[in-house]
Amino acid sequence: MGVLPAEAYTSWIRRVGAFVIDQLLYMILAVGLGVGGGVIIGMADGTSCPTGESTDATSCSSSVFEGIVSSIITLVVLAYWFWNWGYRQGRTGSSIGKSVLKFKVVSERTGRPIGFRMSLVRQVAHILDAIFYIGYLLPLFTAKRQTIADTLVKTVCLPIEPLRASTPQPPPAYGTQPPPRYGTSVDGTSPAHWSPRQPYGTPLLRLPATASPSAPGRSPRQRPSPLSWPR
Repeated sequence: MGVLPAEAYTSWIRRVGAFVIDQLLYMILAVGLGVGGGVIIGMADGTSCPTGESTDATSCSSSVFEGIVSSIITLVVLAYWFWNWGYRQGRTGSSIGKSVLKFKVVSERTGRPIGFRMSLVRQVAHILDAIFYIGYLLPLFTAKRQTIADTLVKTVCLPIEPLRASTPQPPPAYGTQPPPRYGTSVDGTSPAHWSPRQPYGTPLLRLPATASPSAPGRSPRQRPSPLSWPR
């Protein structure tokens, strides 16, 4: 096996970094909500039932409240999962981690984001990549840098290129505009004597003073001079 190109390592490191960032944010959210929910449940245990009631009633009330808090935490964590890997990645091509590392997931055929549903399918298909982590190592050796999930869903990961600002062009200087079509010669070119500063009404084509229009193939008629008339 030869030395892998630097582009393969760069692409793979980006993918691993994005995966780590997304998973860290997911874990921080889940652990934070779990700790906060545990504190709320602990505070509610001491005030759920007045003193003197049976232990069974107290434990029943506590378990119901604990179930409600746990359900809320689970829904919030799932909502984040669907939003980050489904809606955000499906609409823009990038999860939070991919946005930080400047690359996106797009369709191999269209070059566009794959949408909410296919983004979730791709995320679930990463379960196959997690088997002995073989799928996560495939981008180092495949031509398109695809994992098993990318191959199944027909996606590729591409870098996000910044938009290039177009350089404004200065307006043309006075007198450099092309001449108008009106008054041009037969072959479409302008007369040699035309000038952009020529006053309006000046004839565009100047004929010699001795020349007179005539039909093709006929010589112009010469008027005899009065001195040559017979006497």
